[in-house]
Amino acid sequence: MKLEKLSKLNVASFRDYKWPNELGAFSDINVILGWNGTGKTVISRILRSFEKGEYAELQDDGKFEITADGQSISQ
Repeated sequence: MKLEKLSKLNVASFRDYKWPNELGAFSDINVILGWNGTGKTVISRILRSFEKGEYAELQDDGKFEITADGQSISQ
């Protein structure tokens, strides 16, 4: 299954985030950079849960939706 995008995020520093249409999908190799406290660990936890097929341990009852192979997967 190939990850395409983080469609929606509502956790930690991401409040009501929606993937911009002009951003395009993830590539085979992606780099995520940012200052401390900007959400890199949140993204890595979401991606890890996707990889393992488990629920992500997110603070504040965080919610997310990812798109992979044209299907939406949410928690």
